[in-house]
Amino acid sequence: MLFVNFSVHAQKDSILIKESKALHYFLVTNNSAALHQKLNTALSYGHSNGWIETKKDVINNIATKCLVYNSIEVDSITQHIQGKTGYVRFVGNFDVIYKGTSNIFKLKVLEVWTKRKGKWQLLARQAVKA
Repeated sequence: MLFVNFSVHAQKDSILIKESKALHYFLVTNNSAALHQKLNTALSYGHSNGWIETKKDVINNIATKCLVYNSIEVDSITQHIQGKTGYVRFVGNFDVIYKGTSNIFKLKVLEVWTKRKGKWQLLARQAVKA
C-alpha cells in the first residue's frame, strides 16, 4: 500500500515546501528519473544514524530497493529562502524498509535547497531522531 501524507500548519505551501513534498513523493514512488532531476550532483544526504549518501547512492539504493520508503508523513514544515539558497525544516514520520528490515522513524529534518538553471535541487539533507 502506498501512502504519502503531508500536512502544513499555519503556512500556505510555498515553493520549497512544494519541492520538498515532491521529493518525498518521488522517494515513496521509487521514481529514479525524477530524483535524478531533483537532486544536486553535490548532494550530501545524511541519515539520523550517521549514514551519508551521495546523489548516486540515493538513486541506486532506491532503484535496487535496498532502501524503500513506504510513507513519509510531514508535520510542522517551514521554509526560508535567501537568493538562490533556501532550507526546509520539518518533523516527519518515515516508514522504511532497509535491507529487508522494516522501521518507523520520527525524525527532525533539515533540507538545504539551491536554485540551479531555474530549478530547485536538494543540495543537503540531515536528519536527527526526534
